[in-house]
Amino acid sequence: MKGYLHQIQSVLLGKDVVNAFDFYMNRLDFRIAFGYDGKKLTYAGVIRDAIDIHPQL
Repeated sequence: MKGYLHQIQSVLLGKDVVNAFDFYMNRLDFRIAFGYDGKKLTYAGVIRDAIDIHPQL
């Protein structure tokens, strides 16, 4: 029996989570799933359909 993948949650490293967040939301029509903010946003999540992407500093 062959398996089936229903969803993927990718963590993508970058230098600027805020700009990545803006790009996914305003250019690719993702929406906010969550954000973690101590003093500076370093980890967040955006979602569209069955795709989660987590930009991380």
